[in-house]
Amino acid sequence: MNNNVKFSIIIPLYNKERMILRTLYSVLTQTYENFEIIIVDDGSTDKSVELISKKCADDRIHLIRQKNSGVSSARNRGIESATGHYIAFLDADDEWMPYYLENVVMAIEKYPDAALYSTPGFHRDLKTGCGLNALLRKYQNKIEIVDIFKCAKLCAQTSGVVLNKRWLDTAISKFPSKGFPVDLKYEEDVVCVNSMAFLSSCVYIGYTQSIKNNNVEGQLTGYTSSEDYRARILDNSIKCLSYLVKNYIISGIVSPSFKSHIRFEFRKYIIMLAQHCSYNDIKMFCNEITKDHYLFDLCKVDVLICKIIKQKVILKNIFKILRGKMYFRKHFIYKEI
Repeated sequence: MNNNVKFSIIIPLYNKERMILRTLYSVLTQTYENFEIIIVDDGSTDKSVELISKKCADDRIHLIRQKNSGVSSARNRGIESATGHYIAFLDADDEWMPYYLENVVMAIEKYPDAALYSTPGFHRDLKTGCGLNALLRKYQNKIEIVDIFKCAKLCAQTSGVVLNKRWLDTAISKFPSKGFPVDLKYEEDVVCVNSMAFLSSCVYIGYTQSIKNNNVEGQLTGYTSSEDYRARILDNSIKCLSYLVKNYIISGIVSPSFKSHIRFEFRKYIIMLAQHCSYNDIKMFCNEITKDHYLFDLCKVDVLICKIIKQKVILKNIFKILRGKMYFRKHFIYKEI
């Protein structure tokens, strides 16, 4: 195994005193040891930083402190300070299995010029102790180049993604999203990670080596009300799709699967709005889509359906059928652990 590959592991930190030591321990016990850990404290008000200073004496840990500016700003700050050949992201409440980096090195040796390396993860509920293994059956125990736009779950979590620093620098200089978009509160990782596929190949590592912890205190996940659905989709998700389409256009590539992916995402949001919000919210969503020429060009048939059929229940059922043709859950191992 090539021990010359250096990883920069970026951990954005904000008030995770109950989890950060557990997260760091999972990195410090990796079987592959050529890495640096860049912790960007985004204005924590708890004892997270104090715990790191007292409990984790390791020269490979570098702590950067900044005023609270959001997770995108923290990750971008970490990227700027990185000296490694590859950038690995790990949220401050997630974990890695001991062979995580070793498996990534295996993938790098096989496909050294890839832009992105993705591993599936265990999705664990810390409150119940139950979890799911989200692994694509087709690639189980394999390391292969994949088209990430053919399946929404190939890059399902930031803590299971490693980016080639050379291609990441290209993306930051070339695309308007500039790495992780700072104006997105949610789905900022979707923009950054998926845009890497416009530059070079993506590799799926068919070994479950990361752990996504859910139901963690202070975690920005989940929808709690119709207002939450409305705000996140109308204010955030449209920007996410817009960034992706702009980056795609700038890259100059031609990808039918990406175009299908955008339609898949549009249909997903329509279903969510139909289930939890009003038809007026669907109308607002479609109106915002039409303001982006490139985005509307990809979704105009779906927008037309929404404008013709004004019943939420009918729209929900139509788009479930349309989306169902593009995505099949059976391809994954969703096994309780």
